[in-house]
Amino acid sequence: MKLLTCLWLAGSLQASVIFSDLSTDPLHVYDSFDIAAVDNFNWLAAPFLTAPGSWVFGGLDIALREDLGGSFAASAAILSDAGGAPGAVLGTFTLTGLPGFDHRVIYCCDLYQYRGGPAVLLSGDTRYWLAIRPVGPTAIDAWWDNGLGITGTSFDLAVLGGAGAETGNRLLPAFDIVGAPVPEVSPAAAVVVFSLVGVVVLWCRRWT
Repeated sequence: MKLLTCLWLAGSLQASVIFSDLSTDPLHVYDSFDIAAVDNFNWLAAPFLTAPGSWVFGGLDIALREDLGGSFAASAAILSDAGGAPGAVLGTFTLTGLPGFDHRVIYCCDLYQYRGGPAVLLSGDTRYWLAIRPVGPTAIDAWWDNGLGITGTSFDLAVLGGAGAETGNRLLPAFDIVGAPVPEVSPAAAVVVFSLVGVVVLWCRRWT
């Protein structure tokens, strides 16, 4: 009964893609960034701009694969923006079961899909950052560039919430962000809605 209720509640959130630089053709995703856990700067943070409205983070699709290491997992985080650079940590989560990188294939790839928390409230028309790091001391992950020609500045981070090193203006890595809309309500009611959404997400993760 709880599982059925969870699925109904999750469906009622009407999740939508609120940012995307993914090509409709998966073969049009080109050269990859490598993210090496043995590097001092082992987080790669890429910016994204949310669609108009108010949203609760609901997941992502990402052109990410494990190159070396054997964990087939990555740590992920949503960060605020601080003057055009990654800022405070808003929420963290783990991507498990990543596909391996077949070096016989030049292009990337079936996208990795993640759905779930953390229940981070995202304002519309606002810049945030997605940060990715391999799991494991010897792991290396490959995060492919977008195939739409969208350029910008990513950051290599040693620690979340700390100063980073700019990668320079180049193709941004490929991903989208999924969010559930938050109704326009009074500030007091918004606190209640956000709390309930957080409970739903946590409950769903226990039963899926």
